[in-house]
Amino acid sequence: MSAAHRPLTLWLVATLASINVHLATDSEQRPVVVVVLHNYAAIAPAILEHAAREVDRTFAQLGIGVRWMAPPVSVENGTDGLDELVAATIHVRLFRRDTRNQTVAGVLGIDAPSGLGSHLTVMHVLYESIGDDSASALALAYVMAHLMGNTMTASDATGAATIVRAARREVEHLQRGEPVFTPEEADRIRTRLRAAGR
Repeated sequence: MSAAHRPLTLWLVATLASINVHLATDSEQRPVVVVVLHNYAAIAPAILEHAAREVDRTFAQLGIGVRWMAPPVSVENGTDGLDELVAATIHVRLFRRDTRNQTVAGVLGIDAPSGLGSHLTVMHVLYESIGDDSASALALAYVMAHLMGNTMTASDATGAATIVRAARREVEHLQRGEPVFTPEEADRIRTRLRAAGR
């Protein structure tokens, strides 16, 4: 991350983290996923903010909170004293794509499954601008949400890595207001996180 982008990225993460604090409304704790962003690609804060809000919206529909952080951070699984239970901590490492080879276009992501409750889950995203900032943010959000969803449904570290791609088709899908996850994927994520929160 360049020196110029670091203060803006830290401000963005602080802003998003403050938005994600909710007071208790009932006796159940809401599962929360902590996402630590490593912006090695120096993606503009406006694009990151748009992508983060789209990911927040996607998981809020499933009853799952997302808390955004910037490194260095140490978050232990357990309660944070509010109505939230930290169900997973995921490190997302954002890199710029080498766009000289256009065999596969778009934003690419890969995870290494470690299973819910693991101490460390790392995902890698290879970022490429897709049209305007809004389209690029949606592509980034699509990839991050799918990688996060895969982590939430992985039962252990023996599964295969997931590779996700988002290009114009996926962006158009989100622009039409269609959900990121199929109903079956959404049910698996909800069920797994609620079970982990018990």
